[in-house]
Amino acid sequence: SFFIIKNYFEIIPKELEEAAEIDGATYAQTFWKVMLPIARPGILTAAVLAFINNWNEYYWASMLVIDKNELTVPALLGQFTTSFNTNYNGLFSAIVVIVLPPIILFAFTSKYFIEALGGGAVKG
Repeated sequence: SFFIIKNYFEIIPKELEEAAEIDGATYAQTFWKVMLPIARPGILTAAVLAFINNWNEYYWASMLVIDKNELTVPALLGQFTTSFNTNYNGLFSAIVVIVLPPIILFAFTSKYFIEALGGGAVKG
């Protein structure tokens, strides 16, 4: 995520910063009104990737969390299986619930996601 944001800010032309400075904008105004709107696809892409990474967190949650009420959603999937029995109906229902939020998030941000990942590919 860090490298996506860093690279996206690096491809923004310095002439835009200079033009804003010539027009009398402060550094904060230049950042908020010029740089940030241009870098929005990269920031949204990093946010979506961070969300998916944290949403799918299983290992640390299953190792560190003791109380079953505080487990993350993927770690709760382990509660559907025992040594002798597996509740497949509950397991597959939970999988659908787990998969839906990232799919919906990506559906709404896919335009920015594709723009950010291809933004630095063509220069000129």
